[in-house]
Amino acid sequence: MCLRRIAYSHPDLHGQLTLANCRLLSRYVTITHESMDLTFPHFCTDERLVSQVKVWTIGTKDHGHGTFVSDLIPCNSVRLAETIPGGVYDWHPAPRKQVVVTLSGTIEFTFGNGEVLLVKPGDVFFAGDVEGRGHKWRIIGDDPWRRMYVHIETPPVT
Repeated sequence: MCLRRIAYSHPDLHGQLTLANCRLLSRYVTITHESMDLTFPHFCTDERLVSQVKVWTIGTKDHGHGTFVSDLIPCNSVRLAETIPGGVYDWHPAPRKQVVVTLSGTIEFTFGNGEVLLVKPGDVFFAGDVEGRGHKWRIIGDDPWRRMYVHIETPPVT
């Protein structure tokens, strides 16, 4: 997985990671003395089934040699996909709960509440908005969107 887009938490955020700070969120990493938390965009719905993007955090623990690992996350299957430049997909819910890893391409997602999220190569997000109108996306630029879907039944505890 590409780690070059990792951004470390800035002290001015005072531990707060708000959607205003995450408009162009790819991935944040918060490092403490004993763990490293990975934080990703989480596509979800509110009580009215309107899609939105929140922040999803997976805790990790020290594995030695400067490596931090999460608990195992059971998955059902993995699928690879590619969409040609100029591709768009109008409003749709996620077909299943899935972690999506963007391998190439830049994609703009729009949510039912009006939020917009830009996803770039190396970015990871959890698509859990399986009900309601969902989200829509379009490819920005001349690169195809190559991605890997990891289908999961139950997201890890955050």
